[in-house]
Amino acid sequence: MKKRIVFVTFLLCSFIGLISQETIAAESPNIRPQNSVQVINKEVHSSVKVTLNPGDEDETDPEEPNEPNDPDPGTHQKGPLSIDQVIKLDFEDRELASGFQRASLKAKGPQNIQVTDKRGTGKGWSLQVKQGDLTSVESPDYSMKGAYIDFPMMRIQSGKEVAKGVLAPVANDVAFNEVNKKDFAKIMTATDGQGMGTWLGFYNEKTSKKQISLVIPTGGYKGAYKGNVTWLLSEGPIVYSA
Repeated sequence: MKKRIVFVTFLLCSFIGLISQETIAAESPNIRPQNSVQVINKEVHSSVKVTLNPGDEDETDPEEPNEPNDPDPGTHQKGPLSIDQVIKLDFEDRELASGFQRASLKAKGPQNIQVTDKRGTGKGWSLQVKQGDLTSVESPDYSMKGAYIDFPMMRIQSGKEVAKGVLAPVANDVAFNEVNKKDFAKIMTATDGQGMGTWLGFYNEKTSKKQISLVIPTGGYKGAYKGNVTWLLSEGPIVYSA
């Protein structure tokens, strides 16, 4: 009798266990693993609109003044296309000699030319330079025969706020002589899509290849001389002749 009771009890417990497992399985058919994460990604977009107009007539200040102590640096040119800074060509004294010699700028350290194009057309521009005669301060009838200024190829650098990827203008070296010094020569040129924004052309850096110099021949009169260099900024990558 005792054996029968035990046997029945065992069968009853087994039967209840099977029913419980089937019930749990039936009630939870979609249970996810504990490490399952449901990710929801939904996107929506905002429209963006802006209009860029040509720059105003305000002048652009030099970013790196050639004379840091000058309280009023720059050329003060106005407009969307402007020469903001040029170099003061004040050369060191030299003694008369039996052959050609070069005079360096008195200013030590980097010197730069700055051009700004805020037209927004991408049509390019051309910066040209022309040297005039160097005449005697004491006797204006005398000029320094055969003297010319040598402009090596400058190093071009974008302005501080020019976006990356904007195409830079191209530099040119200019060596005047007695024949061509009265003609305009291109020194920095921007073709279509180049030179937008502010750009600086550096001379007188550590490398001697970028030093502006005055080439002085022999046979001149003693004394101080003075003259002018003309800078011409034109729309489009064109070259003018004097």
